[in-house]
Amino acid sequence: MRKKLVVVLALLCVLAFCMAPAAATTSSDQTTKKTGMTVTPIVGDVMWPKGSNSGTVTQGETKTYSYTVPAGSTTLSVKVVWGTTASNLGLIVQTPNSIGYGEFDDATDGSTNGSLALQFQDNPLQSGQWLFFVRGKSVTGSQSFTITIVSS
Repeated sequence: MRKKLVVVLALLCVLAFCMAPAAATTSSDQTTKKTGMTVTPIVGDVMWPKGSNSGTVTQGETKTYSYTVPAGSTTLSVKVVWGTTASNLGLIVQTPNSIGYGEFDDATDGSTNGSLALQFQDNPLQSGQWLFFVRGKSVTGSQSFTITIVSS
């Protein structure tokens, strides 16, 4: 009897362990609801700062950028521009407490035009170092891009 109980408990532990990643992996919509964060495409003009970072990715390659959001900020805007519809880049955004949003791509903002602009809003946003992962989602050869990030 005791041996059967140990086997049943072991199976339950294995089952719980297998289900944990599925519960932790959520879509951006589910994460948005859970954390209170609102993520929306930016349509129209935004006052982007003059400074931006540039990079190049190949198919499946990922480049990482970071940005420190100051305490009290309520809006974070990010724009990735690669300028051609022949390639598609993906963007994943990770908060300082490791909650991931995305993978967003060219069509996320409703227009396939070689760029992506998103706004993250919360009152307040989590302050600290945010990470931005730009991935070559559909690239032949290599694709250059710029990424601009601003908070307020």
